[in-house]
Amino acid sequence: MTTRRRGEPTNSAGSAGAGRQGGGPPPNDGGPRAARRVGSDGRLLWTPVAGDVVLLRRPHVCGTARMVVTVAGLDIRLSCSGCGARVTMRRERVRSQVAELVSTASGGNR
Repeated sequence: MTTRRRGEPTNSAGSAGAGRQGGGPPPNDGGPRAARRVGSDGRLLWTPVAGDVVLLRRPHVCGTARMVVTVAGLDIRLSCSGCGARVTMRRERVRSQVAELVSTASGGNR
């Protein structure tokens, strides 16, 4: 019986980085959650486009944190995916309130 150290995979092919050279992060698969780009101030680096679906840091009054960008200009109009209410915020305010980009209008990550 062989003993296994803590953190070692159970078999040789079970490690997440098997076959990859170097110790860097796993390759980006193109999904919106794959690479979370955050600036030095802790905010998500993201340019809003109509059709983007985002999660806010605090939920809406109806309890849903998921919002859809409906208009992107100087001000951003968000539509609550739970109750359909529309909220208009300044671009800087939206950037600070967004916790995660769920999906983009183009279908991939920018």
